Amino acid sequence: MFKPLRDYPRLALQWLNPWLRKPALLALFELASKPIENVYHAFRAYLSKVWVRANITSQVFALEYYLNQEFVGDSTVNSMYVADGDTADVDFVLFMEYKNYNEKSGETLRKVENFLDTYKLAGYRYRVQPYYKELTGPWSRKFGKKFFWKF
Repeated sequence: MFKPLRDYPRLALQWLNPWLRKPALLALFELASKPIENVYHAFRAYLSKVWVRANITSQVFALEYYLNQEFVGDSTVNSMYVADGDTADVDFVLFMEYKNYNEKSGETLRKVENFLDTYKLAGYRYRVQPYYKELTGPWSRKFGKKFFWKF
């Protein structure tokens, strides 16, 4: 299959008259195609980001997946999760690990709130609340209590 940007020098080689197929002229054509190729790759990266943003819905599993993917870096880790509102003044609560909640003067918190304001249903109120991730395992039973990460 023909890839227009990658195969542009080969295409120029095929279309040029044999007496014009000099190495200097072919290098000039290849050099002329590099900026177009860079713009094309930047456009493809932008298009993939826009495609992801267009597919985000306000459903709980989608919000959790994209929050963990965007701010934690791994969508399989459940560092942020959504629960039902515990009082009448909020509709849902976003629980964040304390290490993400208290990071760099709340910059992550502002980004998360901006993300939620963009993708939540209109009229829904929320609260972001930190939590400590419990460490459990055979060593925690040895001490008789659960330990928490505190950062």
